[in-house]
Amino acid sequence: MATSFLRYISNHICLAVLLLVTTNYVMNFQIGASANLMNLVYMTIALPFGYDFFVRTRSRLGIVFVVGLSIGITAVMAMSVVNALLANAPLFASPQTRQDFAESSGAIMLAYGAGAAMAGFLERVSPASFASGDGLVGIISVIVELTRPDQAKKAAEHIQAVGTIMKAITFVVLAAGALILAFKNPFR
Repeated sequence: MATSFLRYISNHICLAVLLLVTTNYVMNFQIGASANLMNLVYMTIALPFGYDFFVRTRSRLGIVFVVGLSIGITAVMAMSVVNALLANAPLFASPQTRQDFAESSGAIMLAYGAGAAMAGFLERVSPASFASGDGLVGIISVIVELTRPDQAKKAAEHIQAVGTIMKAITFVVLAAGALILAFKNPFR
């Protein structure tokens, strides 16, 4: 059990980092996208990874943040190394690059946490549909179930529970925090 969990974690982190670094290369060197657009794409990539992590492990938010931060730091460090090598520039040459490193890593972590919080919310709203652990298919089935009139009352009862409301608030706060960190650059 522990070995399969560790294997999943290592594969999960490696896949997320590889996808983020590849996206950075394409957007930075092939497309020339703005920093805000790149941060939005990084968050869009991190959110489903956080969702998937919660679905597969049912980990608490603290563990989710540790995994999300490790993905963010590893990915942004790899992005920085690739950018420095391709631009023939020193790594972290200016205070601005160090600040960008911290902001991008934090935004990825918060988006990852928002994905896990969204999964926790959907699990509370529709435990039967969520139990399948089918990832995107599971999300769609939960949403479809919530739109059926015969399930609306049951879903409303789940949504009114304090724990469910807290999960929804957590998702909104984490998503908003990730967006603020990515676009407002609060440390500048």
